[in-house]
Amino acid sequence: MIGQDLPLWLKIDEGHLAWTTQAFDTGPKDVFHFMLIPVAWSLSLELCFYLLAPFIARRPWQQIAMLFAASVALRIGAALLGYSADPFSYRFFPFELALFLAGVLAYKAWAANRARWEGQGPRLLALAVPAATLAYPWLLGSASQTAFFEPVRIGYLLLLAAALPAIHGWSRNWALDRQIGELSYPLYLNQLLVMGLLAGWPLLAGSTTARTFAVTLISLALAWVVVRFIDRRIEVWRHHLATRAGAAQIGG
Repeated sequence: MIGQDLPLWLKIDEGHLAWTTQAFDTGPKDVFHFMLIPVAWSLSLELCFYLLAPFIARRPWQQIAMLFAASVALRIGAALLGYSADPFSYRFFPFELALFLAGVLAYKAWAANRARWEGQGPRLLALAVPAATLAYPWLLGSASQTAFFEPVRIGYLLLLAAALPAIHGWSRNWALDRQIGELSYPLYLNQLLVMGLLAGWPLLAGSTTARTFAVTLISLALAWVVVRFIDRRIEVWRHHLATRAGAAQIGG
């Protein structure tokens, strides 16, 4: 799955693949149109972080903060040179590393003093995130949907990072939270597939509301099927292998 983001940096030029920083402006033959799961570009970025995580997550928070600052500084420097549009805005791993590290720092803040993130104050901070999420499109208004350096986007990301310890402390033991989390990933991956399959349906052509409802319902149903009949069976198999390996290690 590593490399799924490469189509964002490629174009078709006279029958050949060529590098580009404007993959979305090359017309109907954009390389990313040929991806089976277009949103899979994010999987590549995630896996790159997971490869680095064992060497980063256990470091003192000061070192992680320095790496976070370096990633932000790199993004700012590139923007000053004119490299700030999509895909640099949120699909380039060296820039996105700061967002992953913000999550690591948030966890360290929670683990350092768990009691601090309990009570009414932290819960109000946690509740501010869904409120800001619902208000985000309205607050963004006519501003760019993809530009990173929009005040509303920066403010939202700062709020989210600050609230993550409170959200984690409040919801980490909720069974419903885990169930929603299990559904969210296959929902994220299948949404564009469902939208594409329903795009030509005459019954949905005249109503945006009906199309949105149908896409949501079918995407959720497909996500449930993936979790119920694929994810959980793989998890049982993985647990079986881990148990057997542990038993063999003890026996050895």
